[in-house]
Amino acid sequence: MAQVGLLEDNMRIARLCATMLQYAGHDVTIYEHPRECLRALITSHDYSQQLYRPALPIDILMLDLHLPDISGIDVLRYLRAHPHTKSLPLIFCTAAPPN
Repeated sequence: MAQVGLLEDNMRIARLCATMLQYAGHDVTIYEHPRECLRALITSHDYSQQLYRPALPIDILMLDLHLPDISGIDVLRYLRAHPHTKSLPLIFCTAAPPN
């Protein structure tokens, strides 16, 4: 099915979500920290002055709103600002109570 990225800093929640997604037939990559996720998704290498961008390792990203160092909204902004990830489908999944 799909390669799902899961950006969640709470490993209990991440493992639970990953188990459910894997049971549905998806492959899951868990990212515990926003910077780790951004490094994995926003990569480019300059070979012979041609910009080479490998395929994204995931088809969709599920992310939490409350993360260490960088909020989920800021991760969204970084991904949308980068041409390689601007059209990556995103799902926010959070236990944050509404304001």
